[in-house]
Amino acid sequence: MIYFGMILLALIGIKEEGFPQRPHGSNLSDVKGPVKKVIEHRYYSELKNNKAKKGEWVETSVMLYNEEGNMTQRIVYSPNDTLIDTYVYSNGLLIEANYQTDWGGSVKENFRYDFDSLTVYIASIHRNGVKSLDIEQYDITGKLISISELDSLGNLISEQKYIYNLQGQNTEWHYRKAKGTTKTISQYNLNDDVISEVHLNENGKTTSQSEFEYDKRGNLTKAHIYDPEWGVGGYKFFSKCSKFDKFGNNRFRYFYSTIGHVNPGTPTNVMILEREILYYK
Repeated sequence: MIYFGMILLALIGIKEEGFPQRPHGSNLSDVKGPVKKVIEHRYYSELKNNKAKKGEWVETSVMLYNEEGNMTQRIVYSPNDTLIDTYVYSNGLLIEANYQTDWGGSVKENFRYDFDSLTVYIASIHRNGVKSLDIEQYDITGKLISISELDSLGNLISEQKYIYNLQGQNTEWHYRKAKGTTKTISQYNLNDDVISEVHLNENGKTTSQSEFEYDKRGNLTKAHIYDPEWGVGGYKFFSKCSKFDKFGNNRFRYFYSTIGHVNPGTPTNVMILEREILYYK
């Protein structure tokens, strides 16, 4: 959980039991109304003059909800109907996840919730057979306060700590490994949206800075990133259709593109998303 981790925490809905729901890559935590099923198709495209043309089909996600509004399952398919990721929920809590990593591996996770100690135990098995255990600790309001990662022998691999201000905003994130502790400091606007992040290394030196902008609905519209080592980059989010349904949900496609590139000549990346939302009557 690096860089955008604290933004994801702000988007996750807190359960009464003290544990968060886990969208796992889905941006549906803010979907309103009696949602039954959501289907999202993602496409690559190319942006010219702020207009995008649909290109290669990337993946399709199917999210199922019960009548209480809790997600029960999320399935991700490739264009040839190959199963990529699966997530299973019970009472709004994720209990099993099978997904592909960015580096080409696969991970299976099983979740165990201890409601007395407000602790979540996540046992992971990687494709290469490596096992690990993450222990997440929450406070009584449902805020994540620490994560400890252990290897199969119980040795500490890494530790994360989350610090909050009086408004309940996650203002600092500390990440400790053998080589030292890094830190991320966040600032918020009056709507509790993260507007800036500063990342510090083990020596307290700034390694990168990020700034974020939002529209009047609170949707992220721009992320500007500066990394002293790699240069300036970021993402700009464009809305293809500004129409919303009666519940205030955008059921139409929108897209985003990178602005400012690390390497000169890097093509602008655009993703088009088409969403269909089915509701309980």
